[in-house]
Amino acid sequence: MRPRPAVLVTRPAPQAGKQRRLVAEAGAEPFLFPALEILPPEDPPAAAAALRALLPKRDLAVFVSTNAVAHGLDLVPEAEAWPVCAAVGRRTAAALRGRGILRVLVPAQGFTSEALLALPELQHVAGKRVLIVRGPPGRELLAETLRARGAEVDYFQAYRRRPPARPDLEVLARWCRRSPRYVLVSSNETLENLFHLAPEAMHPCLRRAGLVGPSARLGPLARRLGFTRPPRIADNATDEALLRTLRAWMAEDETTP
Repeated sequence: MRPRPAVLVTRPAPQAGKQRRLVAEAGAEPFLFPALEILPPEDPPAAAAALRALLPKRDLAVFVSTNAVAHGLDLVPEAEAWPVCAAVGRRTAAALRGRGILRVLVPAQGFTSEALLALPELQHVAGKRVLIVRGPPGRELLAETLRARGAEVDYFQAYRRRPPARPDLEVLARWCRRSPRYVLVSSNETLENLFHLAPEAMHPCLRRAGLVGPSARLGPLARRLGFTRPPRIADNATDEALLRTLRAWMAEDETTP
């Protein structure tokens, strides 16, 4: 009988509980090694004042993630202070509703900027003033497309991201001693941080692991970092989608001689 697969869970620690549980339910052993920390703005009172000044001048606020909701609503918690809100994905929409913003534009299908941009309400936005609430700079598709449709678009950075200051390298070492090994990542930034945090002596064990992530953009980065197996790409970044992809890969490997 083959040993129990070892799965590196790289989500921020406060958000990793569900993924760890799903990994265990899939018959694998989760190893929690956060490769990302989510932090509030460096000066929350100043950020809150800036956001309060922006909101009355906006027709639409777009939240790109649950982190954007959590930190944006921490700065300005009153639901009535916000304009019409839109969400990239149903989890983000649910987070908004949980904070009292009940009317949310959200795609019925899909978890991407492309799905949000396909909504009828976002087709005719000429002259509209849109605020995109997010963390540090990422994809520009939302802003570029809305501007091309005639909207005035600004960003508000509601939180910061950084690699953890004190990674638990013993967890990573124990994972490296196991086989078979898999890594779950939620973004290219997470994977880059993982290689930054890991001592160079551990890079070969990372490269030989099965890598699962939510975006085809992971492929070129994985090749550049030297992964020996092409990554498997989930339908979206939810824990459920990542675990479906992981389960399928583990089942294939189980039957491979």
